Amino acid sequence: ADPADPARRRALAELNLLAADEGAPLAPASAASVAGSLLDDLSIRVRAGAFAQAAVRSAQAVGELRWRGLAAAIERFRGRKARAAADLDDLPVATGIARAHEELALLTASLDKCLWRSIALAHHLLDRGQRPQLVLGVHLRPFKAHCWVQLGDAVANDRVETIRTFTPILVV
Repeated sequence: ADPADPARRRALAELNLLAADEGAPLAPASAASVAGSLLDDLSIRVRAGAFAQAAVRSAQAVGELRWRGLAAAIERFRGRKARAAADLDDLPVATGIARAHEELALLTASLDKCLWRSIALAHHLLDRGQRPQLVLGVHLRPFKAHCWVQLGDAVANDRVETIRTFTPILVV
């Protein structure tokens, strides 16, 4: 209701849902508005190298989440992104990478594993000079969480109609 209310902040901190820092405001996360999905462009072919790198990045993401946890995985991505060079804005390359990850997901029956798939794709895009946003969103009634990657106003690993039902709570 009122994120600035100290009593509400303490209650959330006691539940370990919020850090007990009284001075930090609660600000909503925001991602760029979405105009389309890279997966809609079927003219880009997936290269074998991109597919192999998708498999490597996916295995790394699964391991990192399992052994180091979500907070460490997000911090590592945040650090890599901060050190990355300027955005190359090469959508054909980004589309090929996104499609490689999508095809890998079809082969590995990982269509419901959005967290590690998004982390893997985000790192792969960073490898190629892109500056993706890793977005975690939720919706209520029933509660659901979802993770996706955006490049500007394009969703890289999902469909627009899927992510529109989620409210971003973290954008890295």
